[in-house]
Amino acid sequence: MPSQSPISGILSPVRLRVIPPSLLPAHPS
Repeated sequence: MPSQSPISGILSPVRLRVIPPSLLPAHPS
């Protein structure tokens, strides 16, 4: 499925940005 290629590329950066803050302790915002 060629559609999986672009989709995974978009989810890749999105997951990386959502996972780090989730694993790290709550920042004093």
